[in-house]
Amino acid sequence: MKNKKIYISVIVLGISIISLSIFIAFSLNKNKTENPNSQNSGFANSQIDNSEVNNVQDDKKKKELDIAIDIGMTTEYNSNLSDKKIIDNLAGDIVVAEVLSIDGSLFYNPSNESYLNNYTFGKIKILKAYKGDLKQNSKISFIREGGIVSFYEYEQALSEDQKNSMEDQSFRKWTLKEKKVKYVREYFMEDIDIIVGKTYLFYLNYSEIFDKYGSFGQKYGTREYNAKTDMVLNNETGEWEANPYTKIN
Repeated sequence: MKNKKIYISVIVLGISIISLSIFIAFSLNKNKTENPNSQNSGFANSQIDNSEVNNVQDDKKKKELDIAIDIGMTTEYNSNLSDKKIIDNLAGDIVVAEVLSIDGSLFYNPSNESYLNNYTFGKIKILKAYKGDLKQNSKISFIREGGIVSFYEYEQALSEDQKNSMEDQSFRKWTLKEKKVKYVREYFMEDIDIIVGKTYLFYLNYSEIFDKYGSFGQKYGTREYNAKTDMVLNNETGEWEANPYTKIN
C-alpha cells in the first residue's frame, strides 16, 4: 500500500522568489554562446533514473512513481508577462525549438556545499530564432524550474526543525531503501510539462552559473508550437494563436 502524499502549497511573490536567483543569473548573462567544451557546470546531477522520472513523454511510468511529497507553488508576477513587449525585453533569446531530451535534475551544488531548488535540464534543437545569437539547427542545453528528486536526496537539504514541522511524519518510518524509491516533486501550478519530441516557443536567458539556457516565465515563457499551422498555444485560454514572430523572421 502506498503512503499518502504530503501536499505543500507555497505562494511565491514577484517573478518568483524561488526563481529569482536563477532569473537574475539569466538576465545578467544574456546572449552568450554555450561553451561546447564545458563538461561540468559545478552542480551535481540527481542520482535518480532521470530518463524515467523527469521525462514526461512516458506518462504511464511517471504515474507509477511513488510521489510522496508534492510541492506546488503559486506565483504572483510583478510584471505582466502576457504582454509581448515586456517578455520580449526580458528574454535574451526567443526561439522555436524541439525538445530532444530531458536528462535529469539539478539539486545540489558541491562547489559551495549547498542545496538548490529543483531544476530540470535537457537538450533542445533550435528550429527558428527570432532574437539573440542562437543559430538554426544548433543543439543547446536548457534548464527550467521544477523537477523530481528522491526523498533520500531531498531530506539532506532539510534541517531537523523543518522535518519536525512537516504535518505528516510517516517518512521517519521509511527505510533507506524506501527513501530512495519515494520521490519529491517541485512544480509551479501555473507551469506546463514539456514533452520530448514536441516543439515550443521558448523565451530564454543564458546562465554562466549553470552553463545552460534557462526558460523563464513558466506558462508565459514556454508555449507549444504547431509547425503545420505556424501557431502557438495560449496556456491561459487553451486556444491556438498566430505566431507573433512570423513577420520578424
